[in-house]
Amino acid sequence: MAAIIASALFCGALYDVIDSSINKHFETGTAESNATFRSWMKILSETIHGIDLVRARPGISFIKGTPPDTCASALVVTGQSRHIHLADAREKEDPQAGNPIEGSLVVNLPEQRHRIRFVSPATGEILAETTSGGGHPAARLPA
Repeated sequence: MAAIIASALFCGALYDVIDSSINKHFETGTAESNATFRSWMKILSETIHGIDLVRARPGISFIKGTPPDTCASALVVTGQSRHIHLADAREKEDPQAGNPIEGSLVVNLPEQRHRIRFVSPATGEILAETTSGGGHPAARLPA
């Protein structure tokens, strides 16, 4: 659910429905699922509020390659920042769903210094950070 909400927001959409009723007899979720969900929403809220949303526009044309089984969405503030949400595209029934995503993210960046960060959507922790001088850097996803 959190990945769906994040993808929607990074595409510039409004998401105002949180439906936990798919869990029979737990229509409002469980105590554990509520705590986990609220933690994820706090991290997503802090991320979104750190972006200049007035100037941000959805756009993925600068993304040139993603790891297998991922779905990318992005918000771009021209001349300032690019924010990518990389979601697991595997379905719940897939035995690999939920396992770490492996591979590289390749982007086309203007010729200037850039800071590239990988942030865990579950914890908000910076998993890896590097810099690039522009061009087509390939950044390997942290394990």
